[in-house]
Amino acid sequence: MDITFTFPNKRLPVKVYRIGSEMGDGVAVYPPRHHQVDFELIWIQQGAGLHIINDERYQMTANVLYAALPGDEHELYIEPGARGYIVSFNTAYANQVDVDYDITDESYLHNYFSRSPALTLKGDQVEQLQPLINLLENESTKEAELGSEILGKCLQLFLLYIRRQIAAVEDRSAMARMNALVKRYFGLLDKDFKTRKNVEEYARELKVTPNYLNLVVKRASGYPANYHIRQRLFQEAKRKAKYSGYSVKEIAYYLNFSDSSHFSKFFKSMCGVSFSEYRQTELKGAA
Repeated sequence: MDITFTFPNKRLPVKVYRIGSEMGDGVAVYPPRHHQVDFELIWIQQGAGLHIINDERYQMTANVLYAALPGDEHELYIEPGARGYIVSFNTAYANQVDVDYDITDESYLHNYFSRSPALTLKGDQVEQLQPLINLLENESTKEAELGSEILGKCLQLFLLYIRRQIAAVEDRSAMARMNALVKRYFGLLDKDFKTRKNVEEYARELKVTPNYLNLVVKRASGYPANYHIRQRLFQEAKRKAKYSGYSVKEIAYYLNFSDSSHFSKFFKSMCGVSFSEYRQTELKGAA
């Protein structure tokens, strides 16, 4: 089986292969299993395929960007009727032909794709990338004055747009992780508030620093983690004062304070009045 490509000028730093549809009934292999030398981005715009990196198999779908990184063992299988592009570039050569070539963008992509096999492209991102890949393809198939320089600039812009999408994905992932952390924190707080009275104990259990836990909880709720610890203790103390016949000493023991004096100081700092004054007020109100 064969597959249609627009063949680039191999002396230029960027190569763009167009995946066409002039195949028979079988699956096209491009290329056979090989040790990846260049950085390669595969963009299937229509149809499907199979992307194998270091023996990990990924089913390819439309408008998802896949990467093969230098050093990977790579195989690519394209289904009949598929269309798309493969962009291949070599950093060393790109640096030689474009003194302004910024490896930062490539490093950013390398870091992302070494952790995640694919990047989904939304409608507006497809619209932004399409003219750039058209220009890359056009310039990579001919020899023209300043061709290498134009290719270098186009590549940088192409990678910057991809980097923007990665940043958006990573922001969403970070937010999901923070939300999960906050949920775990409040779950622990509800279960352990009587025995864990400082942020350090919760942070240790959640495997984060106390400062980070305070910051994340404050972003989610408006108040840091230590505020919620004190509030949870205070709400339980008020509940016991109002609805139980427990003495100050018994409530202090129930909430695991070292002594009733410590508990009384805590209660007054939170309420503004002493425990006995609060209880009398509540009992009068209930009468």
